[in-house]
Amino acid sequence: MRPSHRPTRAGGGRRWIAPALLAVGALVATALTLVSAGPLPASVVDGLARAVGGCDSLLEVDRSGTIIVFSEERGGAIDPVGSCGAVTPGERDDVEVGSVVIADASGEALEIDDRDRGSMVTVGGWRATVLGRVEVEPGPYLVRVEGDGVVALGLDPREVESRRRGTAVAVMIGGLALAALVAVSSRAAASSRRHGASERPVISVWDPPSGPRLG
Repeated sequence: MRPSHRPTRAGGGRRWIAPALLAVGALVATALTLVSAGPLPASVVDGLARAVGGCDSLLEVDRSGTIIVFSEERGGAIDPVGSCGAVTPGERDDVEVGSVVIADASGEALEIDDRDRGSMVTVGGWRATVLGRVEVEPGPYLVRVEGDGVVALGLDPREVESRRRGTAVAVMIGGLALAALVAVSSRAAASSRRHGASERPVISVWDPPSGPRLG
């Protein structure tokens, strides 16, 4: 006689706890990243450096990479710096790319790549036109603007927001893929354990034979 054992469902339910938590965590992280991408462009605009027309401005760069040169068409007030005059909030005069000179510490002017010139960027009450891009290294730069306009320099708020949303998608895909991998691995391990259990030798309990006995 062999006692019969039926598999319980508790172990199977526990196998799905880790994948479910991973999937939920990935979705929550994705949602938080997408929510943070919403106000991000406004923060980028607030962090742009400004150079006012008719004076020289000093730009301090702390990392290498590409910065965008904008001609502000509408923006907030700018306090005077050095020989620059104060700028009131509202509409700005247009600045031509040829009216902007950006020079490094040695006095060499940087080349402004104007292939995407003319692209319009609007974030809330701020509006600007892209004049071009420049490649910079860490250090001080002198920015000279001819005319009465205002030049903003820094990252493109659209690109920053796009990268943040791309990060959210990558987090979601990676989290769901990891959850699926854990689920498959857990199921394979459980199947291996069941298969190993079925191959174990069965020990039968000996029952004395029934019927007449000799002696």
